[in-house]
Order: sequence, then C-alpha cells, then structure tokens
Amino acid sequence: MTFIINNRMWHIEFVNAASEKLHRSDGSLTVGVTDGNDDCVYLSDLLSGAFLKKVLCHELCHCFIIFRFRLNRKNFLRIGSAFTEKI
Repeated sequence: MTFIINNRMWHIEFVNAASEKLHRSDGSLTVGVTDGNDDCVYLSDLLSGAFLKKVLCHELCHCFIIFRFRLNRKNFLRIGSAFTEKI
C-alpha cells in the first residue's frame, strides 16, 4: 500500500514479526516501525483488528513528524548556524 504526504510517496509493508525491519535502534523488537530513510512504515504481519488500526495511526503520526522535520530542517539549520555565529 502507498500513500502521499505533500508529493512524497510512502509505503506500508507488512513484514514477518521477527523481521529486522521491526527492530528499534536499541535492538528491541516492536510491532511497527516508521523508517524515514526509505519512506516506509513496517508493520508486523501478526497485527489485526483494533490493535492494527491503533499501531497504524501511531506510525502515520511518525510519517507526518518526519515530513515536518524535513520541511523545517533547512530553516532549523539556518537558524542554528546564525545562532552559533553570534556566540
């Protein structure tokens, strides 16, 4: 499944519950991960029903947060460099 946030294509993939894609940065296993590097939401293939909807909504929020950060990163870096130049 695919969706678009501000002209950027994202994908949703169901993966095996033991997939490396579902490992967090600390090594723990989870049921859903949003990867901003490949614009993909990975969900455990064991999810279903109301819990699937809850996890999917949570991961979609991460997509919007990542989009917002990308949108403002140029301004953030510009402001950050201006701040350090004044020090």
